[in-house]
Amino acid sequence: MSRMRISPVLLLLLLIAVPLRAQDWSTEEIFARYKASIVQVRIIDGQGGEKSSLGSGFFVTDSGELVSNYHVVADLVDHPETYRAEYVLDDGGEGPLTLLHVDVVHDLALLRAEDVRRPFLAIESNLPAMGERLYAFGNPYDLGMTIIEGTYNGLLEKSLYERIHFSGSINPGMSGGPTVDRFGNVIGVNVATAGNQVSFLVPAKFLLGLLEGLDDPRPLSERIGAQLRDNQQRYLSELTASPLATVSLGQYRVPGKVAPFVNCSSRSDQT
Repeated sequence: MSRMRISPVLLLLLLIAVPLRAQDWSTEEIFARYKASIVQVRIIDGQGGEKSSLGSGFFVTDSGELVSNYHVVADLVDHPETYRAEYVLDDGGEGPLTLLHVDVVHDLALLRAEDVRRPFLAIESNLPAMGERLYAFGNPYDLGMTIIEGTYNGLLEKSLYERIHFSGSINPGMSGGPTVDRFGNVIGVNVATAGNQVSFLVPAKFLLGLLEGLDDPRPLSERIGAQLRDNQQRYLSELTASPLATVSLGQYRVPGKVAPFVNCSSRSDQT
């Protein structure tokens, strides 16, 4: 029985014809693929027309809902009669935003761009492998949309709130933008930086709770109050979960470290 043989030339052609895999995309190609899902978020003083806050955001549904940070829209939350929110698309298109819901504990906000249909990003609630390449999107310093390549370095170990350690330069104006994997899945939301390519993300799993908040019929102020009360209860429960450690100070015993997440020297800057 004869065997079918593939010539070296045909084999080479077959290899060339294999589609480019997502893991082989360049940073330039990833930017081109997902930039249409990213916006700049502007909070405008309705009286003087000045920009009160600038951040970034990204679409999470096909009906115009998008995510940003709470601290980006805080003025609008506190003074809705004075401030308004606007979006700017990657092609320069602009329009108004409606605030739908916030998660003050995890620094997230959900807004809607009316009559806008753009590609949206999928939410990945599972964390990537240590060292995986990630890509942060945003509009730093109002300079235009950018992409920052960096590395996933796990969750912060001594933090009251879950934060992803992202080794990449997230700068002011990128708050609320997404950090995605090579497939375009949202791994986290840009939230803060400590400088020197030490940046922090809100894990994407908290976006699921944010979207569920759309079904809450209570006024936004009541929802925020409930979030703060629940968070305070959780905080106190963790503080009192075990006896307070003490250390020797001369002939006295004084309180030691209150909790792993209490660190007086900790510092980071929101973006």
